[in-house]
Amino acid sequence: MGLIASPASPFMWTSPTPEQAGFAPDAASRLETTMARGSFKGLHGLLVVRDGYLAMEAYTQAPDERWGEPLGVISHGAGRLHDVRSVTKSIVSLLYGMALADGLVPKASARLVEQFPDYADLASDPRRKRISMGHVLSMRMGFEWHEDLTYSDPMNGERLMESASDRYRHILSRPMVENPG
Repeated sequence: MGLIASPASPFMWTSPTPEQAGFAPDAASRLETTMARGSFKGLHGLLVVRDGYLAMEAYTQAPDERWGEPLGVISHGAGRLHDVRSVTKSIVSLLYGMALADGLVPKASARLVEQFPDYADLASDPRRKRISMGHVLSMRMGFEWHEDLTYSDPMNGERLMESASDRYRHILSRPMVENPG
């Protein structure tokens, strides 16, 4: 596999052979074959990092979409930007944990309203005052949010947020439909 990086990557990965990383010699080819068969529906790429090294990497050629609009069959790869959604919360949680370890962000138990003093007027509902950073990270704030609607629907939660003039106010003012957590 050698030395690889996407054009926008700030670093280069050193890639051992699968055997050097502790995998069977044919692991990479089996992974590529399995992905090419479409066995992992919706998975467009997979990177296996082990002990700080990129041990395996495989991408598919598969149908894709952006905001619910079909883009056709795309050849996915390290140098191709990809529209992502749900995986983002995992990455944000990882980065939050790193920042927390360095004392750069509030603890998960910290209240959300304390982090946004300019929006204190939105904290009139006692349930809003109980929302913690942990609730934010787990996406369990209790706000009304419609991801069940297609992206073409103007009431889709993400579309509404994207079109808001003040995204923070938009999110923090969503109606409460349940208790945080």
